[in-house]
Amino acid sequence: MNNANPSEDKLVNSLNSTVQEYQHAETIVQARLNNFFFADSILLLSWAAVFAGSSINCKSFVLAWLAALSLILGIFWGILGIRHSKFLYLHSDIIRQIEQRLPEIYRVHDRITQLQEGRLVEIQIDETKKGLKLSSTERFIRSRNLGILIPSVMAIWSLGLFIVSFYI
Repeated sequence: MNNANPSEDKLVNSLNSTVQEYQHAETIVQARLNNFFFADSILLLSWAAVFAGSSINCKSFVLAWLAALSLILGIFWGILGIRHSKFLYLHSDIIRQIEQRLPEIYRVHDRITQLQEGRLVEIQIDETKKGLKLSSTERFIRSRNLGILIPSVMAIWSLGLFIVSFYI
């Protein structure tokens, strides 16, 4: 059998498994972002509890330590978000490459990619054709970007708390 021209069935099977891998990767990204939220929430709530209720002598040190941990966590999770984003783009590109070898009827991801890139995509609802297009804000707010943006914002917030810790 010629591997340069795999059968349509093999390409469809390959496409299905690749899409499942992409969905799995997306699920992992979301689970890791939830883990970040959980861990950072504990640190920030601990900071608030020490700030509000503690009268210990080393209060500034404890607040700075909690804020520093949150800052480090945000930086590392932001870097992990960049890594996740690259893997998700790679998965998406692999799907695109497989779809390009299939007849048009199997090219579902092409239309999704067109919409994500801000191009007009026509859909049909009943007998009516309608055009869909994402705004620049809708294109930016994607799970692969949130995995970078949210930890970065939390790191900046933690930096502010770290600085404030020394003025208490």
